[in-house]
Amino acid sequence: MSIFFGNEERSLGSPVDNVMGGSFATGGGLGGRSMKGSLRVVPVYAATSLIADSLAVTPISAFQRKPNGARVTPAKQPGLVTNPNPNPLGTRIDWLHQCTTSLKLRGNAYGVAVDVDAFGTSKVQWLNPDGIHVDESGPLPDYYYNGKKLVRSEVVHIAEYVLPGSVVGLSPIEQFRAQIEMAQSAQTFGNNVYRRSGVPSGHLKNTKQTLSALESGVVKSRFKSSVANGDVFVSGNDWEYNKLGLSMADVQFLEQIKATANQVAAIYKVPPEEIGGDSGNSLKYTTEELNQQKFIRRALQPTAVRLEHHLNRLLLPGYYVKFNLNASARGDLKSRMEAYEVGLRIGVYTLEQVREFEDFEMLTQHEIDQWQIWFGNVKKLQNGGGSDA
Repeated sequence: MSIFFGNEERSLGSPVDNVMGGSFATGGGLGGRSMKGSLRVVPVYAATSLIADSLAVTPISAFQRKPNGARVTPAKQPGLVTNPNPNPLGTRIDWLHQCTTSLKLRGNAYGVAVDVDAFGTSKVQWLNPDGIHVDESGPLPDYYYNGKKLVRSEVVHIAEYVLPGSVVGLSPIEQFRAQIEMAQSAQTFGNNVYRRSGVPSGHLKNTKQTLSALESGVVKSRFKSSVANGDVFVSGNDWEYNKLGLSMADVQFLEQIKATANQVAAIYKVPPEEIGGDSGNSLKYTTEELNQQKFIRRALQPTAVRLEHHLNRLLLPGYYVKFNLNASARGDLKSRMEAYEVGLRIGVYTLEQVREFEDFEMLTQHEIDQWQIWFGNVKKLQNGGGSDA
């Protein structure tokens, strides 16, 4: 049996009751064991959490497209944007994190619409994907959760990497099970090495006489006590001590941890150095901002756009949602100010938008008047003149 997949039966309660009961979050039953098992592999946890965390905290807004093509921001945002989480203690960030984690681990995010507002669907409950079965034998797919058929019109299904002839996305954990199980084996081996289980730290040998089991135990105890306390160990000429290290095979096996991290990074399109791997690009010119832009373009943008298209289908015609991925690519303060200056000068940004980017309140009229006076005085000084004062 795989380390990720068990054979335990689960109860056939209602989909929402089962999820609200905590199976997705706590890892109970078949689905919980499978999801949590894959997350125990450090590179997998690091890669999926990096993507899920980054997307969950990315600002998202709803807009309305008028018949004349103009885009306006509704005075009130839809519930699908403010907080689509049906859990009264949950937030939008939790909701987006669950959805993204399901996509990255299982290639699919399955949910059921549970509430509506004036804009359309307002809340969606994500289901544990390990409890879902999709019957694709008919003209339209039928969805079952823990053996119970779901109402198709209420199902929300987002899939990644879908092959022709199917609606179900490929699971990265299934596709690359061998590599991930190798990583988990390497982690287990590494833990055993550090706990000294199976590999002795050294060999203390008496070269002049043979010791009984009792005498060996006493000597070993005294030796460990001295070494553990950092004290000096004194011996005569009849003792020989050899410190034992790892064999070449052991060292190569531990190196597999880093190699597997690189493979996981390739699967999830994240920087390998972020998840314990080796980027191998030390000779390339790069900056933190360029790395962030590359991460957004390769790992975040495809998932964000896919989510946007599916969420738009849940809203009434004319409304759509958009992630602000630019907020995740914030440069240093000087670079941002220079970009804003150019954007304001050529009409790309308004002052209100720029201040919103920096999470500042809009200036009052009195503050604007003060700024204009100050800016005018600065201009005079720059041109060689003096202030009116």
